[in-house]
Amino acid sequence: MMFDFSTLNDVLKRATGRGSRAVMMGQGADGAWKPITSDELYGRVRALADVLRGWGWGRAIAWRFCRRTGGSGR
Repeated sequence: MMFDFSTLNDVLKRATGRGSRAVMMGQGADGAWKPITSDELYGRVRALADVLRGWGWGRAIAWRFCRRTGGSGR
């Protein structure tokens, strides 16, 4: 099955909303690979968004950064 993802939001929409189902693997501090659930991924992304917002990064700044670096700017 082929998916057409053009933005990070496309990937997140596809991966989140699946509850306790593992959607990817992440490497822990001990070096072991562990499953990351959809709920955990969503929580991590929200935490990152909160940090970026706290640093003053909003949609306008992110959009300008994407335009400068060749991103989609969506």
